[in-house]
Amino acid sequence: PYPHSSRNQTKLQRIKRKIRIIMGTSYAPNIVKDGLVFYVDAANPRSYPGSGTTCNTLVGSNEGTLQSSHMFENINMGAFALDGVDEQIDFANSTNFPVDYEDFTISLWFKADPTDWGNNFERGIFSFGDGTGAGNEFKITMYRYTSDDDARITIRMANWSLYNPGNMFNVWHNVTVTHTNGDRPTGTRTVRETFFNNVSLENRSIYSVDLGTANPIIGNRSNQRFKGQIGPIMIHNKKLSNSELTQNYNALKGRFGL
Repeated sequence: PYPHSSRNQTKLQRIKRKIRIIMGTSYAPNIVKDGLVFYVDAANPRSYPGSGTTCNTLVGSNEGTLQSSHMFENINMGAFALDGVDEQIDFANSTNFPVDYEDFTISLWFKADPTDWGNNFERGIFSFGDGTGAGNEFKITMYRYTSDDDARITIRMANWSLYNPGNMFNVWHNVTVTHTNGDRPTGTRTVRETFFNNVSLENRSIYSVDLGTANPIIGNRSNQRFKGQIGPIMIHNKKLSNSELTQNYNALKGRFGL
């Protein structure tokens, strides 16, 4: 009775895909969009077309500059590939970023390359803030001690936290940090929680943080550049709930083999 139902369904699927591309969510259609203020994903041609030195956020109007036009790798639908020498992505004149004493959630996917990493060496994955002190910056880095088995993910915001979840190289991982801020003038402490592949590693009380207005950088921390691939990076201007964190993780884990 419905001879064209299959064809109509295919047409409907094409229309839905076009809508997702227009909205910038075709490569992670089920992510939490409420509060999303920064979203970069090399797999989406609206964020990065696969060549050139400009990338764009899929929400807002932030524009990033790649230090090389050869920083794209066609793996896992698309990722930024950094050589650990002189490559990074800078976002100038960024807007809608968490500043002062605001709540936020930052989540990113990465795969580290151990080649020429070096011992007792730290490499920056993502950072922003004015950098005038430990309380004025946010950084996600990776630190390798004397072997690949002793590599750690590090979070800096008001103080350092180092985690060694194991098997850090040559596989994709997700790290997510949620932050509930306080009010520094009144001495209220804030809460920072770190998740690794959707498992909570630490829920820590820290001093209140003023992140200033410095622009975000992908792949570098004080000239210590990341070597490997970086997937989607998302920032929400609120602390996501545990169910929202799981929703984001589940939306992307299949793409990265988790």
